[in-house]
Amino acid sequence: MAIAKVTSKGQVTLPIKVRKKLGLKTGSYLAFDSFGDDYILKAMPVDPLDELEGFCQYNGPSHTVDEMNAAILKKAGTLHRESVQK
Repeated sequence: MAIAKVTSKGQVTLPIKVRKKLGLKTGSYLAFDSFGDDYILKAMPVDPLDELEGFCQYNGPSHTVDEMNAAILKKAGTLHRESVQK
């Protein structure tokens, strides 16, 4: 069993074996689920979209939602025609 002390600010330092077991690193998030009179501590999965921030660089002009929707419809029509011709 691992034990941690609560500070006056309500903070807790998790023992290293708990952090390692849960795969926690600086900035990780935890969820607390109620289970009767107790709580279960769970490591929150990283949002994959957060990991992709800044991955694709686009330096062109901005487009409106209508312009993007029109481009999607145009491409979808092209893909449909190509699939029907096969």
